[in-house]
Amino acid sequence: MSTQTTPYLTGIANHLQIALDALKSECATTFKEYHSARKGGYSNIARTFLWWNEAKAYSCFDALTGGNEIPNGRAVNHGHNFSPLLKLAFPQISRHFS
Repeated sequence: MSTQTTPYLTGIANHLQIALDALKSECATTFKEYHSARKGGYSNIARTFLWWNEAKAYSCFDALTGGNEIPNGRAVNHGHNFSPLLKLAFPQISRHFS
């Protein structure tokens, strides 16, 4: 190998190592943000259920939600269909699935 090629390859290797280190750091940051956002989403869904449960217990669910704003949704055999409530709580998501 010539002496001119070695410094060139060393420069490329250094550049690629720096790029890899930056990519690994960015991936670690993105994973932390993704994990935090996913955890927040689950927390919001749980809090929505707890709010619904309390509103139903005090018989003020319809008054607070405007009654007809939340359709019943399709009948389910396993209990209550929470899809309409989640569409109310997450309006930005419901636009994508309507």
